[in-house]
Amino acid sequence: MLSDCLLEIEDATISNGKEEILSRVSLRLHEAEFCYLIGKTGSGKTSFIRTLYAENKLLSGHASVLGHDLMNLKRKEIPDLRRKLGMIFQSFQLFQEWSVARNLAYVLSVTGWKDTAEMEARIKDVLSQVGLLDKMNEHVFYLSGGEKQRVAIARALLNKPQIILADEPTGNLDAETSDDILFLLRDVAMSNGTTIILATHDQRVLEKFPARMLMFKDGQVRED
Repeated sequence: MLSDCLLEIEDATISNGKEEILSRVSLRLHEAEFCYLIGKTGSGKTSFIRTLYAENKLLSGHASVLGHDLMNLKRKEIPDLRRKLGMIFQSFQLFQEWSVARNLAYVLSVTGWKDTAEMEARIKDVLSQVGLLDKMNEHVFYLSGGEKQRVAIARALLNKPQIILADEPTGNLDAETSDDILFLLRDVAMSNGTTIILATHDQRVLEKFPARMLMFKDGQVRED
């Protein structure tokens, strides 16, 4: 694998957790790439993302994510892989009754951080990156949808991931807020050298923020 090749897949067969949904998938992604996954609901975009973070088992072929061989990945190795990935979801997946800071501190604690001062500094750092430092002590329940997604992005940045996986991150947001989130993600990719893999069905986003596109259709993945 090339030194800047973070993701390498060759002739892979991917399932939705129950049955084959994608076959003969081959692609490479490099450092700081921004890549869209496009296709109808049920075309395999989410299954593909879940395979990358080892939620779904690779059925056949070869897939290497940040040096981890998914075909031969042991269960005890999965946490190490996931610490290198940032994940953003359409539904935010935040603890609504907790403060922003507590949501982020929880992720740091379960990924091995111990020093309270270092944790607080990291939380302030990522909240500054997403423009929410002033919301640090607010309860998530009272935030707008766009602010909640910014918290989700901050959470994804905590462990300085080399790849961020985003599954329909603007699906519940209005057009203006969606644009703000896409500007933010593109800035993250450029400033941190992070590769962004973003699943979407929003044609407006694709036209306004053009980037590499992978089309999911009829059980295949191809460059669009």
